[in-house]
Amino acid sequence: MKNDPFVKSNSQKGIFEMLLATFIWGSIPIFSIWCNLPSPIFVFFRVLFAVPLVLFYSIRKLGKDEFFRIRPFAPLFLSGIALA
Repeated sequence: MKNDPFVKSNSQKGIFEMLLATFIWGSIPIFSIWCNLPSPIFVFFRVLFAVPLVLFYSIRKLGKDEFFRIRPFAPLFLSGIALA
């Protein structure tokens, strides 16, 4: 991202990422109305696509050994299952 004309510093990168996340989360109600799916199915597909991406990013950022060595991994995993 050194030559990216839209991102000039870490603070600007963070602001850009926050705006992108806000846009994505704000567009979710539009997609749910547009696709006419019941809420549980819509949530299932959101999780189906989000979990692999988050796991890939986390393992790539931390490394596999460090990722599984994190102490709160098991409670977070179990709470995610309980919320689903």
